[in-house]
Amino acid sequence: MNLPPINLPKIPIPFEVPQMMHPCIIHFAIALPVVILFLEIINLIVKKRTIGVISFLLALFSSVAAIAAYMTGNIDANLVNMDTVIQAHKNLGAYVVLISMVVVVFKLFSVMMRTGIVKAIYLMILIVSVGFVANEAMSGKILVYQDGVNIKQLANVKSENKNLNIEINNLNASNQQKVQQLNKVIKSLQEQLMRRNTKQIVEDVNDSVEDNVKSDTNITAI
Repeated sequence: MNLPPINLPKIPIPFEVPQMMHPCIIHFAIALPVVILFLEIINLIVKKRTIGVISFLLALFSSVAAIAAYMTGNIDANLVNMDTVIQAHKNLGAYVVLISMVVVVFKLFSVMMRTGIVKAIYLMILIVSVGFVANEAMSGKILVYQDGVNIKQLANVKSENKNLNIEINNLNASNQQKVQQLNKVIKSLQEQLMRRNTKQIVEDVNDSVEDNVKSDTNITAI
């Protein structure tokens, strides 16, 4: 949805808002307009004043939730690079804030004037509001689950850890193979050394026997 860019005035907050609060608040901004629309459709049939009051209070809460979602979204946007996709999401959020306020105003008009035309205009604006919210929700879904905004770094860390674990496992396997090869070499050297020692012992014994035989021969000759 290509809309002219608008910038809402920054509202100073007297306290620090923690990061990553946007996902917690945005669900209210998405769900409330849909609930209000269902209530208004039901109230066209039953025509209960209580439902109208509840609808008005929910419209107020919806407007507050939209403002809070917009502000927390701006805070979370500081964690990533503000590309065109995120900027478009932010711009659409500004429209959602404005139209949520318009819904509250026309709800008041419909209550005070009690005319069919105002009521019809209010319902049309409410339907448009739900459409904007649905579009904004889809935009946020793409940002999170497709582009990985604010979870991409975590995914990268997990991927790096996975790659490191694979490298460690490969190194361990390689080291085990080298250790096995080294053990084979050591065993082979030990066997060769044992054979050499055995051969040398046999030769020494033979030499000793020959010396003894020669000595006995000399003694006999004398």
